[in-house]
Amino acid sequence: RKEKAKGGEIDDVQYTGYVSTSSIASKLDMLSSQKFRELYPQYDKGSNVDWLDEISRTPITHVHNLSMRGGNSKTNYAANLNYNSQEGIMLKSDNKTFRGRIEVNHRMFDDKLLVKFSVLGRENKFTSTSDAGSFNGGAYWQALRRNPTDPIYNADGTYYQNKDKLDYLNPIALLNEADGNVKTSEVRYSSTLTYNPIKDLTLNALFSYVKENRATGYSETLQHSSATVYGFPGYSAISGFNRMEKQTELTAKYDKTIDKNKFSVLGGYSYIESDIERSNMSNYGFQDDYFGGWHNIGAGSALPLGLANMGSSKNHSNLISFFGRMTYAYDDKYLFMASLRHEGASQLYGTNNAWGTFPAVSIGWKITNENFMKNQTLFDEIKLRAGYGVTGSQPANSFLGVALLQYGDFALVNGQWVRTITPASNPNPDLRWEEKKETNIGVDFAMFSGRLSGSIDAYNRNVDGLL
Repeated sequence: RKEKAKGGEIDDVQYTGYVSTSSIASKLDMLSSQKFRELYPQYDKGSNVDWLDEISRTPITHVHNLSMRGGNSKTNYAANLNYNSQEGIMLKSDNKTFRGRIEVNHRMFDDKLLVKFSVLGRENKFTSTSDAGSFNGGAYWQALRRNPTDPIYNADGTYYQNKDKLDYLNPIALLNEADGNVKTSEVRYSSTLTYNPIKDLTLNALFSYVKENRATGYSETLQHSSATVYGFPGYSAISGFNRMEKQTELTAKYDKTIDKNKFSVLGGYSYIESDIERSNMSNYGFQDDYFGGWHNIGAGSALPLGLANMGSSKNHSNLISFFGRMTYAYDDKYLFMASLRHEGASQLYGTNNAWGTFPAVSIGWKITNENFMKNQTLFDEIKLRAGYGVTGSQPANSFLGVALLQYGDFALVNGQWVRTITPASNPNPDLRWEEKKETNIGVDFAMFSGRLSGSIDAYNRNVDGLL
């Protein structure tokens, strides 16, 4: 480890890590097998099983963190690597995450330009004992309600299942005969350029790009309850999720102080674009546990019978914003702020109201800065404020303002069966932004050298065009 005074070189490497375990602090007071057969001898199945103990374990968690930084007053960097491996108390419950981050800062043109670039990556994986999920919580529920004299296995080695009881499943089978995982990877790139061409003027540009991928795979064997109880042999499923988001934001800010007058003016432009793709498939009817499953999902018999499920979707959206804000303060007593946003959303494509305008204004009065409050010692600060503002929300789904078509039933046309196309929704050209119009009056206060502070607010909010 090497460090120098400000402006010189800095080289610093640090590592931290720890190992931990956990246990159930308090268990429910359940009947033992002996007490159960004393109270309910007619339901005695002859075994002695602690079902919660059978599905739990002593987990181990270990975390490692490595951080590095270095450089000088002109160029410097910071990097961090983190690995977190967690085991859950329940069998086949875990979560492993690897994160990495690096940020580089560089000043140039006599320190008028500051360039920042950062990369953040994340890899996550956990075991799945439920379709596209993590630990199957149903196994815990079944363990709590299970007869402690029920055997885990039959004499032939198969799992004991009491099919006479509704939704009464062997929790060991739910966990041991299910296998899968969920993998997620995400990378974020961002860069910021800050330029001060003249005193009091700051130009800022932000660029970011996010890419996220998630893949799930899940299978149940022929000994799983889904096969032995419900008749879905070898149920398997896969799914995929891909998200891309790009953002650009450009701002210019001018700050100026003249005697007791202090004001700031900001103007900017923002563009956000998003693409999301989803796909999924499930199948069952596998004849064995060797050549099927989610790694060979097409081998199930439900697919040729038309009983398998498949789906996919894609959604593209963008949001364009022009915005401005002005603040003014006189003698740090009287405050004023006004802002305006003009935004357009792709979700409102085809309507008459794709763009919305949202103003806001507020005033404030720092009473404690007045001369008549100088001699009081109870309050560090009292500020009265009042404001009115409008915020907008666009619909979550796209194409709600235009007529949509969809596939319908089959029809016989010229000797061939073809899918018909039918209306899915009617046009709605009057669909618009949801507007929340809020009036607020409040007071902020601080006392005892800032050790006690708080706010009191009264507001009225009206939602216009509720989506």
